[in-house]
Amino acid sequence: MLTPTIEQLKQSDVPVIVTDHEGIVVDINIHFVNVFGWTAQEIIGQPLTLILPPFFHDSHNLGFARFSATGQATVLNHPLNLKAVTKAHQEIESEHFIIAEKQEGRWLFAATLRPLEMA
Repeated sequence: MLTPTIEQLKQSDVPVIVTDHEGIVVDINIHFVNVFGWTAQEIIGQPLTLILPPFFHDSHNLGFARFSATGQATVLNHPLNLKAVTKAHQEIESEHFIIAEKQEGRWLFAATLRPLEMA
């Protein structure tokens, strides 16, 4: 199976969030707005850790740093059951599918966040 592109993920019918190589949100789709409550104006420019439960910040930052240094990742291109946090601070168990794509010499990351109660 081919890994979808970021543009393909954004067109899917599940919430999608896109970050730059520094972990800053650069795009979301309408399904992200509907499920997680943030508008594009509120979340674009914010760190991805805004939607991660506090207990997961360190692991996320370590993995992100490892990928930045080595290009190696263990979380890409396969489903992961993780939690994400809504604007209302509610934790939602969701299936994440994370990809990395190099554009103009820099890495972008995108993830689908399919709520499990909606799967």
